[in-house]
Amino acid sequence: MEKIIEKAFINSFNDLCCQVNEKTFRHINESVYRYLFIKHLPEGIGVEDEWHRIDLLLHDPEFQYPIEFKLYDTRPLFLIGMDEQGKKGGAGNKNFQEFLNSAKKLAELRNENFYLKKRCNFKKSYFVLIAGDRLETGKKRFDYWYCDQNRHLAALAKMDIKSQVIAQEECVKSSLKIFGWVIEVGLT
Repeated sequence: MEKIIEKAFINSFNDLCCQVNEKTFRHINESVYRYLFIKHLPEGIGVEDEWHRIDLLLHDPEFQYPIEFKLYDTRPLFLIGMDEQGKKGGAGNKNFQEFLNSAKKLAELRNENFYLKKRCNFKKSYFVLIAGDRLETGKKRFDYWYCDQNRHLAALAKMDIKSQVIAQEECVKSSLKIFGWVIEVGLT
């Protein structure tokens, strides 16, 4: 399944990069990206979205594979009829805490009541991050999320959560750099 997830990520990432530019990327969200990801899964893979507050659950006859998605974009904010009024988003502690909370949720799924009730058999769990940087913004998400992945993996290790990067991609569309990665998050 890991190879299937890796391939779906790479293909959906490339699909995304072909479809957006610096103006339209602002309209992509986690649900839209999840659709692209699902579109690139092979036939015969079971797919459930928003299953017990898990963004995506893939399954085969024996195991299930929960996946969380995060999509971040630092984009300009405009008031009607006016020039840019600032930026929305930006790499920072709030996004980092969201990442840690989502990864912890994935790692602790076996402790949830539904796990036994639904006869779940989670083998591995995954976290997919997609983000975009515009050249004109200040603090770059690329530096924060992509170049400094060790910071994120080290923070998970301090929480006794094993993790590893299984795929990463990047592309540039004019003044927009899009990047992303998939990490496997160890279940406890």
